[in-house]
Amino acid sequence: MAAWKKLIYSGSDAELNNLDVLKASGSFSGSFQGEVLGTMDSASVAVTAQTASVALRANALAPTATASFADSATSASHTAGTASIANNATSASFAVLAGTIRSGLTASYADSATTASHTAGTASIANIATYTSEWVLGANGSSDYTFTGPGFTASTADPDIYLIRGQQYKFTNKSGGHPFRIQTTVNGSTGTQYNNGITNNDAGNNETLTFNVSMEAPEVLYYQCTSHAAMGGPIYILDTSPVSSSFATSASIATTSQTASVALRANALSPLATASNADTATSASRAATGDGIFSGSFSGSYQGDGSDLTGIATTLTVDGDSGTSPVSLTDDDLQILGTTNEIVTAITKVGTDVKATISLPDDVTIGNDITITRDALIQRNLTVRGTASFEATADLNIADRFIGLASGSAATGDGGINIQQGANGRGEGFGFENSVSRWGVTSSFDPLGNTITPDAFMTVNVSDGSANDPTAIAARYQKNGNIFIGNTGDIWIYS
Repeated sequence: MAAWKKLIYSGSDAELNNLDVLKASGSFSGSFQGEVLGTMDSASVAVTAQTASVALRANALAPTATASFADSATSASHTAGTASIANNATSASFAVLAGTIRSGLTASYADSATTASHTAGTASIANIATYTSEWVLGANGSSDYTFTGPGFTASTADPDIYLIRGQQYKFTNKSGGHPFRIQTTVNGSTGTQYNNGITNNDAGNNETLTFNVSMEAPEVLYYQCTSHAAMGGPIYILDTSPVSSSFATSASIATTSQTASVALRANALSPLATASNADTATSASRAATGDGIFSGSFSGSYQGDGSDLTGIATTLTVDGDSGTSPVSLTDDDLQILGTTNEIVTAITKVGTDVKATISLPDDVTIGNDITITRDALIQRNLTVRGTASFEATADLNIADRFIGLASGSAATGDGGINIQQGANGRGEGFGFENSVSRWGVTSSFDPLGNTITPDAFMTVNVSDGSANDPTAIAARYQKNGNIFIGNTGDIWIYS
């Protein structure tokens, strides 16, 4: 009949009704009740008694310590004291050295420094440069620069500026935080700096940009705030000589086009042109075209619908993974659409920039297989409703300290893990058999059967720090091979 059986081992308290010892050797300490039949060698008792001699030996060792060690320790402390005195002496020597260095300073050094400052003052005078005009820049919020200076009777917002080649100009920025740039890119965005002859481009508040206009400067440049697209205007570069044929052509174009910006430029040219030149340019333009239509390159602005312009793209071809279609730039509406729970799109416009954003929604549903060729980082929970297969041969690292098997199941049953050793998924199984409430192992385990019948069971160690009765523990632990250790250290095994 299976029951708890107490083990007897060296040092344990054994309760025996009868003990027949035919022959015993070794030492014995303690007491017993009963009758000793035969003789007992008591020489071992003497061995135990000799342990008292250890105390005597300890006493005998004490006189071997001498006072010389204490004397040595005292000497060491004196040495340490000497070292501290040396440190103080060293510190004192630094004060003496400092005094020596201070007395080495002479007045000649101060004289030299004074001379250097006079020299620096002379150099600053040489840096003063001449310039033709200077404008002071202000601002109307973030929409316009304002110019105050030559050519303007009052503060003017984003005016056209006219400069002469070979002259030097200053732009002093008092706008309160609008960096001033001269660039080759048309106004409306921060573009490519034009730095030939320019000092301190992108001048900030209370800074001055100096422009020494070279003879090779282009006919049109642009001033632009690098922080606000709306703040800017054109800079026209003129010659000091009478109007060239190219400017005369420009003047005739202004007459035909009637745009405000070109007309202003023509007006600015008139003080430099004679009546005969202007008449010739106008007559030549009308005689050449007859109807006022011109050909060639053009920069600037015009009024009208552009119906008579040629060489301008009117369609846009859009290619997809499937399908190609032309889009009329004047008639069609180009739509960029997403798919439900897969792709979302958004169209936004900031200033002159129109942006199409294509992204994933917060919740994504993919109806087909997906292959990820790089690492995947999942910040939330991962739910797998099918079979999860890890095909890599490397280790599977799990940061969780506990792994839940049969998660979500309300019914009891077997469970465990299987290490495949052969075909069809069979291998070495380690699991819990619910019918006997024990963990066990088995070979040739088939995990598809969802049950385990162990070849051998795990032995558990049950400890009770408050009792010495193995029969008082839970019945689930009263299984063959289990061990119980009581509060006195006694051991029982269930069998």
